[in-house]
Parts: sequence; structure tokens; C-alpha cells
Amino acid sequence: MRLNFLSSIIAIIGVAALVACTSRVAPGSPHPVDDQVTAIFRLSRTDTGPGDTYDGPRQPGWLDPMNFFTVLTHLAMREDEVLDYVYYAVLDGGPALYVRPRRAAPLPGIEAYRNLQAAWSDTCPPGLGAVSENAWLSHVALDGAPESYVEFALLYVLGEQFYLGWHLNYDDEYPVASRAGLDRALALADTTWNCDVKSVRRGVERLESADFRPTVTHEDGSVVVTLWIFSKWGGLSRDRIGILDGSSAHVVTRVSETMVPYDCGIMF
Repeated sequence: MRLNFLSSIIAIIGVAALVACTSRVAPGSPHPVDDQVTAIFRLSRTDTGPGDTYDGPRQPGWLDPMNFFTVLTHLAMREDEVLDYVYYAVLDGGPALYVRPRRAAPLPGIEAYRNLQAAWSDTCPPGLGAVSENAWLSHVALDGAPESYVEFALLYVLGEQFYLGWHLNYDDEYPVASRAGLDRALALADTTWNCDVKSVRRGVERLESADFRPTVTHEDGSVVVTLWIFSKWGGLSRDRIGILDGSSAHVVTRVSETMVPYDCGIMF
């Protein structure tokens, strides 16, 4: 299950590319990233998925995480590797993503997954052990376009956000890239969870000059993606997600700044 680890990101030295500048959006229209987020959520809402009690591999008909790359077209898995998951639920439930050779058998359950993660931590380069739960990210290839870093950040945020059960529903982050995208997120919270989001709308109105478009900036050997993210249990935040580029591992760091606080009041 996804590990959110927060750390400081070095001050921005210079801008190498701004995705905000490459994607012109008419007022009131969604940004292309908003459509990608919608498409990713739809992938996990086309079937029933696991039940309340399960420990085992992905079953036929469940979400195939390789389909993420039909939406995130600037990303791909390494050759002859596939992204897969085991699912574990005892009321609380969620997927645990991992990478396996294309011809290898899927992991049978959560214990095998934990053994795989422990083995990765034992053999990974110094300083990378803390990110073992996100080891699968290091097998994702970027094509180098500015959009590829935004898509990588989306995959980091949303990759394991499906088939969530009970307390894991708190992991409900919804990236937004325009006012229209934020309206989608708020409408989903209102219709699906019956949340009163008027206070969020009022708070957003006070952010008169807010530009929700994602940006990509380059630093010394790293890239920082800025995303706006809405959560029913946190509100609207501006997140800076750092990607260490140019090596076999893309290690993600993250700093969140709450711009409009909100809590829907639902407790599990």
C-alpha cells in the first residue's frame, strides 16, 4: 500500500519547462490532465472488484494496472516487465502494486509481496530503503517530455487508489488542473459521499490568482512537479512532488501546502 513520505525539496534553481505554458485551456474548460485523472478513475469503476475479505492475486476482470499506460501515454514499463498487484482485505482493503517479469507467475498473496519488498530493501542502494513500498515506480520509464513528469506524479498519487475498503478510503486524493477539474472533484464528493463542499468553493474564490495548471521545473539532477490536489479529509492543497531523474530509480519526495482546509466529517 502506498507510503507517503514527506521531505524538503531543494529551492528551485531554474525553469526548464512549464507544462502550464504548453497546454492552453479556454476559461471554464478542463485541462488535459483533468481528463487523464477522470480516465484513470473510470478504469477502476468498470467492475465489482474484490470483496471485504481477500488475500490473493489480481483476478480476471479486475482492473489491470497496465491499462494506466493507455491514459498516461508518455510512460511505459521496462521491456518484458508488467505492473501487477496483490489485494489484501480484512474490512480495510487495498491493492499493493509490484513489478514482475512478463512470463513470471503472479504473486500469490500479501506475504509473498512483503517478502519481495524486504528483498528489495536489502539490495537497494544506500538511502533508498525508505521508499521500498514504492519500488515499482523505479521500473516506469519516462519519455523525457515535460508531460511525462506530470504523468509520473499522477501515477504516484493515483497508482494504488482503487478498490479501497473501509479506513483506506481516507486515501482519496484527486488531482485537479483547472477550475473545471476542481468542480468535477467537488461534484464527486457531493454526489458520492453527500459532502457539503460550499466552504471549499468559497475558499477557492478567495484564491483569486490561483493557476491550477501543473508545472514542471528542473533542478540539479531532479525534477519538481507541482500539482493541486483535493481530498475530502484535508481540502485543497498544492503539492510539490520531486523526482530524482537520470538513474535506474525515480525516487519521489513530496511537500504539501494546504490552500483551502476542509474535512467532510465522515469517520470510519
